[in-house]
Formats: sequence, C-alpha cells, structure tokens
Amino acid sequence: LTSGLPSNHAYKSSLIPPGITSATGASGSTSAAFTYQITTNLSGTPNYQAFNLAPGLSVDAGSGLISGTPLAGGVYNISLIAETGQNSVVGNLLLTIPVSADRKSTRLNSSHRC
Repeated sequence: LTSGLPSNHAYKSSLIPPGITSATGASGSTSAAFTYQITTNLSGTPNYQAFNLAPGLSVDAGSGLISGTPLAGGVYNISLIAETGQNSVVGNLLLTIPVSADRKSTRLNSSHRC
C-alpha cells in the first residue's frame, strides 16, 4: 500500500519506529585502533552516549563515533543512546576484545629446568 508514496512521506516513515540502526556486534584488539559508528533513524541531529565502553575507548557526543585503542580484553555489553530534543532511542553493542596473555608473565625463567 505504501510503495507508491515518496520515502519522506509522513505515513510511510512512521511505519519504521525510531531506533539505533548500527550493528549490534563488533570485535577489536588491544593492539589496534578501533572505530564504530553509532547510527540512528531519528529525525534531526542527535547527541550520542555510550556506557560500559572498554578502557581506552571514548564516544564523540556530536558524531556518534566510538574510537580509541582498547586497553583490556573482555566482552563488553555497551549501552548506546541517541537523543534529540523530542526523542531518544537506546540500543546495545556487544564488543568482543580477545584477552591476550602478558608476554612478561608467560616467559620462562632461563634458569628454570624441567
């Protein structure tokens, strides 16, 4: 029924509820820079927030870009929020950073004999 309507028609756009539209999962590494763009279908220019970020990551409130180099491995269930003056939406990002062993603690002492 709505296929003949322009994409910006109020009735057609109201069929899709507002929300976070970016991916719900991502992976990174403690040895590499990480970026993730929060996206939403809210009207207007939203401000962004992210909670429970891995240490070393931060979010730009104006652009929604999460970036940095993760300092610790683990699985992070990150809460994402985008809000305008009229609406706010929430979403989640499951970020997986492999836990790597500390090289110093895994080296054997040269005097250690088996």
